[in-house]
Amino acid sequence: MNDVSCSLWDSSRRSDPPLSSCTEEKTHRVTENDLPLIRRSDFPDQKLPPVDRPKLPKRPTRDFSKVSNRQKRTKLTDLNSQLDEFAKENNIDVNQVLGYVLYQCNYNTKKHLAKLGDELYRTGNIAEAAHSSLDLDHTLALKTHINMSRNDMDFIKSYFRESIHIPNRNVIREHSQMLVPAVEECREGRGITVVKVSDSVSLTIKRLIDQSLKHNIPLSTDLLYRQKTGHDGAGGQSIYRANQNPMTDANIFSKMMGPLSLSDSATGETFWRNQAPNSAFWTRPLALIAEKENFELIRFVNETFEPQEQMLRENGLSFDHNGQTYKVFIVIEDSMKDMKVRMVESGLGGADCLICYTRQTEWKDVKKLNEENAFLITRTAEKTMNLYNEMIEESGEIKKRKNDYETRAGLTSEPLSTSDHHFLTLIHQYINGTT
Repeated sequence: MNDVSCSLWDSSRRSDPPLSSCTEEKTHRVTENDLPLIRRSDFPDQKLPPVDRPKLPKRPTRDFSKVSNRQKRTKLTDLNSQLDEFAKENNIDVNQVLGYVLYQCNYNTKKHLAKLGDELYRTGNIAEAAHSSLDLDHTLALKTHINMSRNDMDFIKSYFRESIHIPNRNVIREHSQMLVPAVEECREGRGITVVKVSDSVSLTIKRLIDQSLKHNIPLSTDLLYRQKTGHDGAGGQSIYRANQNPMTDANIFSKMMGPLSLSDSATGETFWRNQAPNSAFWTRPLALIAEKENFELIRFVNETFEPQEQMLRENGLSFDHNGQTYKVFIVIEDSMKDMKVRMVESGLGGADCLICYTRQTEWKDVKKLNEENAFLITRTAEKTMNLYNEMIEESGEIKKRKNDYETRAGLTSEPLSTSDHHFLTLIHQYINGTT
């Protein structure tokens, strides 16, 4: 033990390998030369018999709808390549190929899918269904034309909520308020009128511009707008005599206007034309007065509106809309009046005709009927006003004499309008052979 410990202690002090002379005798290092040599030829070539291993069960294919989007793309790689190649060879869009496949697979059984496929094949796109949502204009038109209350509108919105989207009540109200001009009271609170006729005309023209652009109709900046105007009274309707009617008078008098057309002022190209100019739904009120039609009421309406209409005829309108400046020439036809109103406005209560100076006896004269220029339109509002100024006395009455038709020409009262009554021209057009 002492020898071994001495040897170990000595070896730790030396840099030589820690092998002492005493341990060298007891250990023997195995080298490669000591191993026996083994050659490959000593073993014959023998193949191991195949081992029958059990086959693992094949993984079932998952349903296409249950795989992830990445796996779906992987599964459709070959099909997409074939579709792209087919579309390229036939010089059509891939969507058109899919559309025809959809049409071919469904034209016998599912007609609606076949229709969609045919549309996709022909156009390469499928238009959005217009009936799936009502915009504000459609909603307001539905509410106005059917005269629906707010509760009716809420019921329709709730009933069709699964198939048609209808805007909310407050949105409809805000949109409708943008389409109404400023109004004010008149006739001691018995009626209301628009503050400016130009506001109503401007709103109408802007609406026509918006609708034209919405339907991809290109517009010029120089436009010609035509409208008709007039007034009339009504008092025979049962609603005015209802017990719960808050009106103190069973009559109502209205001043109205109706748009006729919008066209290019330079070329005459028509962008929009009213297909139902006599429909009540196209009429826009300018004044509503709860009074019976009378002389003083007609005077008030004409004195209020005729100067504004004449200014629009002479100067037109110019405004900015949607970042574009429009200059609009305006034609106003004073044609929405019945014969009763025209008789009062013209002051020709004793005239046989408001348009010419002929008498009833001449209308039955065959020779005169054959004359080309026998029934020309010769009366004008200016001539009638000049005649009134000549015939008026200091008392304010018109000079009347027996058999004075040649001088008085049927004038019975003060003319209330500066407009010519040339829209009652049916007989004159027929006789003169004009249109």
